[in-house]
Amino acid sequence: MADMNNDKIALFDMDGTLADFVKGMQDGMKPLEGPGENWDYDNYDQDNELAFMKARRRLVKNRPGFWRELPPYFPGFQLLTMAAEIGFRIMVFTKVPMRQPSAAAEKIEWCHRTLDPLLGHEGYDMALVSNKGFTYGRILVDDWPPYINAWMKHRPRGKVIMPAHKYNQGHYQGNSNVVRFTGAMDSYVAARAAMVEAFER
Repeated sequence: MADMNNDKIALFDMDGTLADFVKGMQDGMKPLEGPGENWDYDNYDQDNELAFMKARRRLVKNRPGFWRELPPYFPGFQLLTMAAEIGFRIMVFTKVPMRQPSAAAEKIEWCHRTLDPLLGHEGYDMALVSNKGFTYGRILVDDWPPYINAWMKHRPRGKVIMPAHKYNQGHYQGNSNVVRFTGAMDSYVAARAAMVEAFER
């Protein structure tokens, strides 16, 4: 691993980027489905969400252990390994549901259990934030367009790697500062090039 430089920070979102939030929600919502329902969180529109579906989502996320037990998301770990090898200082930064403060403890536990074996206990930093737009980093790895928009608003030259999901398909087409990472070789090459450019800037 290259020597880490304190001002060369790679910001990594947790849910949907390093942790497989979609699978966690799919598994949690399945027992709540009514007859004929087939809920697909990866293709879900929260902007037009019915009240009873919002209540179901909250019920799932409020279950003790939900955040702690999320499985790793392999594409995010590919990008994490790439950033660490280039020499970035890794910072995991994640929002905590304001109505569920226990999620903070579970997210910290998740990081220790899942990231420590790969990066070491001192190999990354973690920040619990309420607004991702104000956090400094040379590169952002995040799956959620509203959070990407908030960060890019203050960093027009900032580089973003966006792990591909159905819900972010079609976003940022033609924007050379955003790489949609599918895991295919062409997106792997593009993601690495963006990281190297940000690191060497």
